[in-house]
Amino acid sequence: MRSRVVVALIGALSIAAGCAYDPTLLDAGYTLTYEVPAVRVMAPQGPEFNQGLRAGYLDLAEAMGGDHADRWHFQFKAVDSAKGELVYPDTVESRWLAADRAEELAAARARLLAALDQSGRDKAPEPAAAAQVAFD
Repeated sequence: MRSRVVVALIGALSIAAGCAYDPTLLDAGYTLTYEVPAVRVMAPQGPEFNQGLRAGYLDLAEAMGGDHADRWHFQFKAVDSAKGELVYPDTVESRWLAADRAEELAAARARLLAALDQSGRDKAPEPAAAAQVAFD
């Protein structure tokens, strides 16, 4: 009888542990622990636009101070840009904004994306990266 209870308890704990495993949390922890420090000290890589995003997002993350969610968000964007990935400006819907401000910023984001997509990333990489980071 006792061994059945132990087996049942072990089985229940195994199932609970399996349900609690969240690989996105592991990925986020890995990124914050290993990738962000590596990106801070790495030699510039990738296109100039990505280099500008990397530096700008790291600076923006530092400016967030105790706002951990935004700091981590911008650190992740710095890591992605350092990896050479195409990083887009944040969507307006991802922020809490008054309706009139949301419309204005949605129009500004559309203009920014149009400029970036029409070779802004290649023709003027530093100002384009600065514009994207400033928008975010």
